[in-house]
Order: sequence, then structure tokens, then C-alpha cells
Amino acid sequence: AALIVGGGVSGVKAALDLAERGFKVYLVERKPYLGGRAVQINKVAITHQDALEIVSPMLEEVMKNPNITVLTNSEVEEFSGYIGNFEITVRKKPRFVNEKCTACGKCVEVCPVEVPDEFNLGLSNRKAIYIPYDQAYPRLYTIDPEACTRCGKCVEVCPENAINLDESEETVKFTVGTVILATGFDPYTPKEYGYGTYKDVITQLQLERLLSPNGPTKGQLLRPSNGQKPRSVAFILCTGSRIPERPYCSRICCTVALKNATLIKKAYPDVDVFILYRDIRAFGKGHEEYYTEARRLGIMFFKYSIEEPPTVEQSGESLRVKVKDQITGLPVELPADLVVLVEAITPSEGARDLGIKFGVSTTADGFFREAHPKLRPLDTLVEGIYIAGVAQGPKDITESIIQASGAASRASIPMAQGEVEIEPIYAVVDTFRCKGCGRCEEICEFGAVKVEPDEHGILHAKVNEALCKGCGACSVRCPTGAIKVQHFRNDQILAMVTAAMR
Repeated sequence: AALIVGGGVSGVKAALDLAERGFKVYLVERKPYLGGRAVQINKVAITHQDALEIVSPMLEEVMKNPNITVLTNSEVEEFSGYIGNFEITVRKKPRFVNEKCTACGKCVEVCPVEVPDEFNLGLSNRKAIYIPYDQAYPRLYTIDPEACTRCGKCVEVCPENAINLDESEETVKFTVGTVILATGFDPYTPKEYGYGTYKDVITQLQLERLLSPNGPTKGQLLRPSNGQKPRSVAFILCTGSRIPERPYCSRICCTVALKNATLIKKAYPDVDVFILYRDIRAFGKGHEEYYTEARRLGIMFFKYSIEEPPTVEQSGESLRVKVKDQITGLPVELPADLVVLVEAITPSEGARDLGIKFGVSTTADGFFREAHPKLRPLDTLVEGIYIAGVAQGPKDITESIIQASGAASRASIPMAQGEVEIEPIYAVVDTFRCKGCGRCEEICEFGAVKVEPDEHGILHAKVNEALCKGCGACSVRCPTGAIKVQHFRNDQILAMVTAAMR
């Protein structure tokens, strides 16, 4: 069996691939529904296909596949073990609605509580009992415990008696052979350009929701402030990316901005569209064509520098964007009814803590670190744990699906073999010399050394050969010389040096 953490497009694809190979899969998603960020997107780049047309069939397959156990509203609480024998404890939070639910919607009609809808990124409200969109999986309503007042009206009207406000958390334990981390990303929440102050300053993901047929405006481009169609739209690229706090490029932002700009210009030819950029990085197959098409459609581009970023100011009922164009060297003022901040991609909330729990290191930016960027891009330094999708770094849906299939293939190899050969280079402990001080356990970054009492209650270090990488850090730290790396004793190393010098 395998564990997949994350129910976005990468996690779902990896689960399907492993299930098709006949392996049991546990798919754990911390939110009440599968799909991740992909289901919030209007249309994917290049093909302009609705994102839900791609993702929904995959989600339906997952829910029907007998080899896949879906645990939504759940988080990995405890993790231990090694490849082939990972012991997992999952904390499953209550959704207060069981499988009897037919999604009739009567509960929503009587619910008196309204809160901002996180699926629409605050552009609309939802009830305390809700389902984010019509094609959501699982097709069950859920109750937000922080918003619910426990008034009981939903319980009274439910024809299937599917609601239980007294439902409590439960713990699920199981053992798996391999793990895939596919925790996705969270969009950066801007602090600049008046975001949060001016209603008509939105993020690119919020724009995706506005343009989506199942969004708050049913696909109509309308200003959040007054519900009217904007006369002009300004995109500001690299919001939160390529700055000292976040020096990396989010890679897909330029292409997605060009996609949305061209979609707006084609649907609303009378709307002026401006793109303020530092650099246009339209990488990938067919992406440069967006830039050419945007120019042809009359979309105007203005290059700014990080030293002189644009400013956004209120101007009557509209906004005004000021920027010094680096091409002409002249200051420019642009009227904008709607300002779209093309925000950075950041690691998902809790990714770093999850990495610590699984023993997987992260980069300075917070994304999971691969074992080798060229030779082992899907592996981690922990044998049996693999990574996929944006959890490893910014990428588009195509790359995420490719990487998910690759991670599933890597995870299936040791499970298909049944047994895994390990390198004979690992630490061994001389129990007569070991004092049980625990210094080796402190320094081991792989969790391979544990200090435990023997049958007589005396503390000794014990090495899990399956986890040990033979790095020798414990051997250097040991004050008594009780722990050594096999085949690398002092006399063996001296013999190697002597032979090399002859």
C-alpha cells in the first residue's frame, strides 16, 4: 500500500496510477474536498479547456476506484518506520454530514450563517453548511465548525437524517510501503499595491474565479466594488516573486497573466488591458505565442524595475496606476477600473512542518527538496518517500501530472519487488562501549538512531539499517567511539590511504 498526502491534481493522478497497478492507496487531503487549486482555475493555458473538464473525470475515477481510500478533512498526525513499513496515524476531523447526503441543498436554504467563501477567495459568501461547487468530490455537504452556531435548523430539514452535529474526530491507523508528498501550493497574499484596501485590486486567482462559469459572477468580468464591467484592466506581474523575501520566479505567472489578458480582450474588445512587467518569462511549448497574440490584440506592455515599482492610487470611483516605463524612460499614468496582482506561488500551509514530520528537508523557499535535481528529481533523501507537483517547486498542471505519474512509478518499484536491498554501509553500535548519552540520536538527520533501554533497562543506541545512510555523523559525535560506520573503521580507512599512496 501507499500513502499520498495531498488531494490536488498531482495527488489524484498519482493515486490513480498506483491503483491501476493494483496497489492499495490511502489518499489524505486536509480540506473537505479533493481537487486542490486546479478546480479554482477558469481555463488552462494553451488549450483553453475548462479546468473542471480535466479534473472532474479524474476525481470521479478516484471516488469509484476500490483500491483508493479517500480521507478528506484529514491530516497525518504521526509517522514512523522505514521503506516497506511506514506506520501512519491520520486524524480525521468531522464533516458532520455522512454518506446519506444527496446534496439536495435544503440545509443551505435554512442556514442563517454567512461567511466569506474561501473557494471564491472572499469574492462571495457561503453558508456554514456548504459544498464549494456543483461538481465537488466527495459529493457531500460539510459544516464549517468555526462558523456553525449549532442552531440545528439543518438537522430539522434534512430528509435523509445525514447531519450529526455531535460527530467527533476519529483516528485512522495503517501501514504503507511508500509515501508520495503532493501538498500543492498556496497563493501569496499581497501586502502591496493597495490590496485589501481597494476592492478593485484583486489577485490573479481571484480573477480566475471571476472569469469562471461557476464563479461568483458566473463568468462575467465585473468589478467587486460596484458590480459593473471595467473599462480598463491593469496586470502587475511578479507580485511577491523575485524579491529578497522570495527570490525565486514562480514560473507560470507570466503565461497565466497573458492567457487571462487575451481572454479578456477577446471577450471584451472595448476594455483596455495593460500589463506591467519586470520580464516576460513565457517559457514552455506554445507559451510565447500568447505574447505575440497579446501584442496583436492591442494589449499594452510597460516594463518596470524593482527599484521603481508601480503605485496604485484611488482616483474618484476608479484607480490610477503610475509607473516609470523602462523602455521609454518616461513616467506613465494608467486609468484602471480593475487591478490584477499576479501573485507568487508559495508552499502550502504546513508544508515545512509536514517535512519535519516525515524527515524530508525543504529548500530555503519552503518547497520539498529532491534527492538530486538531475538524477533523482522525484526522490527524497528518505528511502520510500517521493515528491510530486508544486510541493517540489512552481510548475503548471501539465508538469504536475507528468511528475505525479513519475512519482507513482518510482513508488511502485519497491512495492512490486516486495523486498528492497540496502547498501551494506550503515552504522553499528558496540553496546559494551555505548553509554546511552543520546548524542548520536540528536545529530542523525534521518532518524535512524534511537536510544532505548535493553532487556536489563540499560540505555543503548540502536540503529535502523533501513534508515541509515552511512554518513558517519553519529560516529564523529560519539564520545566513546561506540558507534562506527560499517566498512569505515579507522584501520580500514588507514589501509585505503596507505594503498592509495603506494
